[in-house]
Amino acid sequence: MTSSEALHAVQRACISRGPRARRCVRVLTALAPVVLLGAGAGCGDSDPEGPPESESASSVAPLPRGPICPSCERPDVAGNETSDFSGSSPACKLDRAALPTDPDALAGIERLREAYAGTLTLPMRWKPGATVVGPESPFFAAVPAGYEPATRVNVDVVLGDTEYFVGSPANGTDPTDCPDGFRVPAALSIATDDGAFEVDAQGSFTTVPGLVNDLRAFANLADAVGSLDLNLHPDRVYRGGVFVEIVALDEGKRGSLQLSVSMEEPYLATDYPLDATFPDDGCDWTHGFPIDADAPLPAWSGASAAQILSDWRASLAPLRVPAVWADCSAADVRFELGEPSLVCAGSRIGQPGGALRFDADNRVITSDGRLDTIVTRALIAADGLSLNSVEPLAQLPPDEFATTAGVRGVDPGSSPWLTSAVTASVQRNGGDLTAIGFLRVQGLECTDTDCNTYRYRETLDWPHDSSFAPSCE
Repeated sequence: MTSSEALHAVQRACISRGPRARRCVRVLTALAPVVLLGAGAGCGDSDPEGPPESESASSVAPLPRGPICPSCERPDVAGNETSDFSGSSPACKLDRAALPTDPDALAGIERLREAYAGTLTLPMRWKPGATVVGPESPFFAAVPAGYEPATRVNVDVVLGDTEYFVGSPANGTDPTDCPDGFRVPAALSIATDDGAFEVDAQGSFTTVPGLVNDLRAFANLADAVGSLDLNLHPDRVYRGGVFVEIVALDEGKRGSLQLSVSMEEPYLATDYPLDATFPDDGCDWTHGFPIDADAPLPAWSGASAAQILSDWRASLAPLRVPAVWADCSAADVRFELGEPSLVCAGSRIGQPGGALRFDADNRVITSDGRLDTIVTRALIAADGLSLNSVEPLAQLPPDEFATTAGVRGVDPGSSPWLTSAVTASVQRNGGDLTAIGFLRVQGLECTDTDCNTYRYRETLDWPHDSSFAPSCE
């Protein structure tokens, strides 16, 4: 039996036990230690780095443990299908078929299996959502409690048998190119060192071209246990979800965890009280790991992040993009890239190229002086650059908004606050650059008795003839 076949045998034995796979894999690891540990992901609980140096849950008394959402309904959360083929083209269908016999055809999926299988133990940081709390909130009587912001997460991944699907046009005659692909089901068990959260989830990953090969899994929040207290109203009925996503990069694995809570009465709504990324190193789960800006990057033909940023800075310097405000007044938009405080880089296993992320004080400026704002995040791919507000600006009183947000001349109306977000994308085609993007400023529409309807208080769109721009004759 080859090492790959031995690994599959261990995984099949575990996944047959269903969602309690974590307990199974720890037992079966003893039967195949070299196979499972040789994949670069140990299957035990040992952690040579130890707990986080600060905010460690070990320094505080254990908190009471129990169901995290005792008022959550038991039926599965809508949208928790384990298939990852839902994003494929509607013009194509995928039919199950026998696995290819050519070793080269199986090489890519085998590499991903080795990357995803086993135990992942990484530092993690919980991040509270922008939730509204209090007695009038339909969700939360108080902010979530019972967890340590900085902890570690342990994710055991047990894989099922590889499945193969052949693509073909959905109507039988369409000439659309419909690629074949693999799918691997997975059972995940997730637990945090602070004792706040533990749940089993079901998911899969695929290799269908055009779809990400991330491992995605879902669980019902009603099945989660721990000391985490979401402070949900006890007399209301909820449905809760857990979404886990892990990405395999050449440099290692990263992941994210998101909790959602939905309700149907008194009205249909969904909130996201907590999410987390791991490892807790400042980079997000899709754009690799922190790097030295001067280090050569193999995925970028040996160029460093500093060289790539310098090239984009020079390319953007002469660029002026015509834009239009909501009142149809015109201005040009330009971009200035700042010096990065953090650079993240990574390349997905089995996919060419890589991704770069820069966190810096990048400026978006208009020629009329009405906009001069900081956009923190820059993402660079082989053929383009994007600037995005990491999150919408905090809700600011109107008298503070212009100075803090860098947006002047906004009429707040009767709104007690304003918030803004900017997104921009620049595509490179040879020596030519094209840019699209927008600014959105939001506030509330208030009456004498009610003040809860969002509306745009200002917009700016570029170019001036984009599909989002106002119709100005």
